[in-house]
Amino acid sequence: MSRSRILCVDDEPRILEGLALHLGRRYEVHRATSGAAGLELLESEGPFAVVISDMRMPVMDGAAFLAQVHERWPETVRMLLTGFSDMTAAAAAVNDGGVFRFLTKPCPTKKLRAALDDALAQHRLLTAERDIKERTLTGIVQVLGEILSMAQPSAFSRAMRCRELALATCRELQREEPWQMEVAVMLSQLGWITVPEQTLERWRRGDRLEPGEDEMLQRLPTVASRMIERIPRMESVAEIIRLQGLARELGQRGETDGDEVPLETHVLNVVFDFDALVRTGMSQGRALGELLESDEGYHPDAIAALTTAVGRAPETSSRLVDIGSLREGMVLDQDVCSIGGTLLVARGSAITAALLERLSNWHHVNGLEGPVRVRVDEKNRSWDVDALRGAGPDEIVTASVT
Repeated sequence: MSRSRILCVDDEPRILEGLALHLGRRYEVHRATSGAAGLELLESEGPFAVVISDMRMPVMDGAAFLAQVHERWPETVRMLLTGFSDMTAAAAAVNDGGVFRFLTKPCPTKKLRAALDDALAQHRLLTAERDIKERTLTGIVQVLGEILSMAQPSAFSRAMRCRELALATCRELQREEPWQMEVAVMLSQLGWITVPEQTLERWRRGDRLEPGEDEMLQRLPTVASRMIERIPRMESVAEIIRLQGLARELGQRGETDGDEVPLETHVLNVVFDFDALVRTGMSQGRALGELLESDEGYHPDAIAALTTAVGRAPETSSRLVDIGSLREGMVLDQDVCSIGGTLLVARGSAITAALLERLSNWHHVNGLEGPVRVRVDEKNRSWDVDALRGAGPDEIVTASVT
């Protein structure tokens, strides 16, 4: 069993040697002789479960150091060693640096170990809560995506086509929370579930919409936002989606840099509009030119990042696969339709157990058009990638489970 990682920070090497001697048998102890060195160590060798810092250090004292640790590594539990004369500063460290516990010097080894055990228990609690939340959030997004893929395959197809491009655009913009962009792209299409089929068909063909239908489509970002805003930790994603209309209004007025709208919302509009142009048969270069010349007033940074992302997008290959040989983890490179032409699963969808069940049921009752094209995915080994890679582009492959 691996030992918990502890970082001790003190400007006196002798004290650090003593801490390492008394704690090294139970914990993996790392040392730094200044606040700046401690931050560098956290950056290069972190994370650490607990940081123990002396209060009185030159240049950056313990309170200032732990305040930065609190801001940059909130799950690292912080402890402070201080003298009786430092009580006021210690109180400030508790308030500003979120210090879990402060101990007065000299501190007996037994007392220090007991405090460390409490700090490690707190760290386990924090990380367990984060893991549960992340797994829950991931599961919710996956379920919503699967529901969308079955209830409104064309909307899901659009989301799948735009997801990687939106993420690549955000990477060019060096955004700190790329997961928000990915989730926003996928869930922004949830509102399409509420659109009547005849309206959807008219919009899909580019026909003139009936009175009230245009307003219906304009409300879709708000509809999607309301669906997800009650999910914990999804409030920021809901806001990115909700503000799509405002971003367009600001752009048309030449106010694209307004603080009211996050840059992710501008990216959302640019990527989906780019995809719509490409889907009409327009080349990517011409589509980018159309966006640049549009009176929508797209955010210039979003346009520039999208242009770079499109230029860097790798070429993809695909192979034909029998309907009966589809496996979980395969990514479709075409729409899957019934014999009657009903869209069942959209291009770009990753095959899941639920989608396999849906396709199996349809194939059994109504039949499916096949074979279908799938992308060669080197990262997934639940099926025989080598068989796909070795086949010609028009050779039908029976993919075996490995």
